[in-house]
Amino acid sequence: MPDVMQDPSYLAYMRALGFDSTQAEDDANLAKTKAQAQIDLYRPEIAYQGEIARRDIGLAHEDRGMFRSGQHLQAVAEQEHEQALQTGELDLKGADSLAGIQRTMAMQIAANKRKLGDQGLLADSRQYLEEGLAPYR
Repeated sequence: MPDVMQDPSYLAYMRALGFDSTQAEDDANLAKTKAQAQIDLYRPEIAYQGEIARRDIGLAHEDRGMFRSGQHLQAVAEQEHEQALQTGELDLKGADSLAGIQRTMAMQIAANKRKLGDQGLLADSRQYLEEGLAPYR
């Protein structure tokens, strides 16, 4: 019985697909690193903008003599809620982005494995024909 693992063209193809899969993983890791860097960049900005907004609320209410009022506490609570929503939206977009990158990489690797399987069948058939055997009886 022919051994596919001895077919030089099949072995070369396996090496090429291994490189393609490794490249897909490397590309995905780079994209995930960039996406995480974007998330890490915006999170402190959201926090900083929240601090500025709360400071402005405090100054405005202090100027009007309302610093210890219920209206001040309500405005601060609303701003903190808005900041939490922004942070949650950032996290959700980041998770979606990372999942999309992972999905693309997995699809590329699966496609490479299918190609490898197809190439293996071709190599197997070629060896059967070279040896004068009927393939896949």
